[in-house]
Amino acid sequence: LRHSSTTTNPPPKPRVLAKPDRFNPPSHPSRLRTRPPPKYYGPALTPEELAAQKTKKYPHMMPPEGTFMYWFLTNRSIHVYITIGILVTLTGGIWLTEFLRTTPYRAMLPPNSLLWEHPITFLRQWWDVFEMHVAYTTAQTAERRRLKTEDVRKRAEYRKAHGLEEAGE
Repeated sequence: LRHSSTTTNPPPKPRVLAKPDRFNPPSHPSRLRTRPPPKYYGPALTPEELAAQKTKKYPHMMPPEGTFMYWFLTNRSIHVYITIGILVTLTGGIWLTEFLRTTPYRAMLPPNSLLWEHPITFLRQWWDVFEMHVAYTTAQTAERRRLKTEDVRKRAEYRKAHGLEEAGE
């Protein structure tokens, strides 16, 4: 008794097509190369009707050329100013919320009502609190760096004291 799994069949050979002598373009392309122009039944439009079509407002289409809306929608510089303005506003809002969330000096900030009563005093107090926040953040960063360099120095001393340092170092 012999099971079918014990026989080993040779792997199937891949199909190889014969190489043509020259390039033979397909007789039926996947789509026509040139589309026929659309057929409009009836007489041809007069120049007055064509001019009226250019100024007429159709739904869901661009406004006609020469109008303010066409200029506004196609002017790149206006879109650049709008985009940059939105991005700067979003960045400022994110920076402000992050500053208010992380500063330990939030209680020292002036009340918002002071902005309309005394704007210069309001901005001066904000600037002083911001400078204090920057000094605090700088001190924290310097302390973290000092601790890391001290840790590296202690590790090097430990390796030297216990003979773990390699000769090449």
